[in-house]
Amino acid sequence: MSRRRIGQRAQVATVSAVAIAVVVLSLSACASPGTPPGGPPDKEAPQLVAVTPDTNSLNVRARSVIFRFDEVVNERSSPLARAGGGQSVGNAGGSIGNNGNSSTLASLVAVSPGDGRERVIWRRDAIEVEPRNGFRANTTYRVTIVPGLGDLRGNVLDERIDVVFSTGAANSVSTIGGRIFDWVEAKNAPNARVEVFTATDTLLRWSTSADSTGRFVVRDLAPNTYHLRGWLDANSNRVIDPREPFDSATVTLDTTLTTDLYAFEHDTIGPRIESLDPIDSTALRLTFDRGVDVAWSPDSSTLVLMRPDSSTVAVGVMIPAVRFDSLVAAARKAVAADSAPPDSAPPTAAPPTPAPPTGFRSGRPGLDTPPPPKLDRPVPIQSWVVRFDTPIRPGEYRVKVRAVRGLTGVVKGSEREFRLRPPPPPRDTTAITKPESRPPA
Repeated sequence: MSRRRIGQRAQVATVSAVAIAVVVLSLSACASPGTPPGGPPDKEAPQLVAVTPDTNSLNVRARSVIFRFDEVVNERSSPLARAGGGQSVGNAGGSIGNNGNSSTLASLVAVSPGDGRERVIWRRDAIEVEPRNGFRANTTYRVTIVPGLGDLRGNVLDERIDVVFSTGAANSVSTIGGRIFDWVEAKNAPNARVEVFTATDTLLRWSTSADSTGRFVVRDLAPNTYHLRGWLDANSNRVIDPREPFDSATVTLDTTLTTDLYAFEHDTIGPRIESLDPIDSTALRLTFDRGVDVAWSPDSSTLVLMRPDSSTVAVGVMIPAVRFDSLVAAARKAVAADSAPPDSAPPTAAPPTPAPPTGFRSGRPGLDTPPPPKLDRPVPIQSWVVRFDTPIRPGEYRVKVRAVRGLTGVVKGSEREFRLRPPPPPRDTTAITKPESRPPA
């Protein structure tokens, strides 16, 4: 083989090796999730530069909404955790679909009203939101990007982006507001889901999330009769799952309407005994596994207490545990007051808590801290205390309850066993005399 041919082969091998090295380096650079090299460090979150259609646009004929930013956004962004402040995502939150994409970008986008079949498409420095069947005529839409959108350097946008437009000649401005409570737990339901839809079209839903105090507002509605429902969305899948408390109502809206929702677990089982805890030989604490109808009132035939030989024990009153605990606390306070020495000085009152200064603001500037809402309904009772006419002896017992009515109207009976243990023996407080120690002989 000639030297010229050998040289040509060597040149070809060198060029091939260089090409392979360039391809490997380019692939590794593309696969690297780190900060892109060059330039000053970027500490700013993506900023919106344009949106199509523009907010407050009328007679819109577009098939999608495009949010354009000043840099490439991260398609793996996810919503910020709503802890502490519990900021609401506003009226957004209708239905989100990601078209089978494993990315979490779709969880940032909310459409109200929506039917659950929107597509969220990542386009590097833009996000496109496209309903499968387009936008409906003569309807006001609100498309929202919730806080959590980030760039490739990890900077995250902590503010919400809203665009409102109408496919008709005017925007709908009617609203439905109110509060949602976890009724059985007697507290407000922060971040609960709320939906509004009409009886003639249950697929198209206006949606929102309650704030940290359980307050909500659904906007962009036209005067009509709506079905309103709210629930405690524990897994954030925007669907009412079994065992998730919810409440619903039918309302007729003109311009502005306010109503409250009292969410509770709907089922066809009815309350059953969950636990029996003896307080002493004269009282027993009974707890049901769910709330009892607030209008239910036990009587002498509601509860039966039986010994192992099936003989019954006389049972007295059955009162809510909250009332029993307050009576016990008041009795202890009275005994403590009677046993105090007559010449003892009264306890010094604690100094009053100073009121917050005028203009006090919450975590975010410009937002007053509202007081938590209070329930306007009686709270369903789960825990009761049963008093016995005479003290019972230690041993095994069985309790039967009859005709307990739940919040859904289902009447149920159940039974359970418990053991009353003997009281511990009295402690010997007699002083033990130790032998006198003597020095060694």
